Amino acid sequence: KIFHYNPMRDEWLNAQESFSVEALEVLDTCLQAEGAIAVCPKTNVLYAVSNQESAAVTFNLIDGDVYVRNVRLLPRPHEFFTAQHRLHSAVVLDGRLYVMGGDRHDAGSDPVPTARVGVFDPELNRR
Repeated sequence: KIFHYNPMRDEWLNAQESFSVEALEVLDTCLQAEGAIAVCPKTNVLYAVSNQESAAVTFNLIDGDVYVRNVRLLPRPHEFFTAQHRLHSAVVLDGRLYVMGGDRHDAGSDPVPTARVGVFDPELNRR
């Protein structure tokens, strides 16, 4: 389940009330795949990046309530990482999405930390 905090009401609310089904599915898929979610408050976008997919989820704040409706799929994550990559971090800086670190987990072996960094420019829709 996904919740969001409403500071005006000082309470956590079930995201199903204000998130579209598509937005909830993208965020859930990312979290289940041990991916990363980053937020850009300047553009009101949540970025969900996993080894399965990457997406930009736009949110709006209206009278203190968050509404998340639009989902835009980004280029396939294999441009950043292999299917075995997980547990990475993501941050938005100067309008670019940086995805870094994590580990690679091949079947039958221990996880191996990685020092990879992927940079994506959402305005140009490319890395």
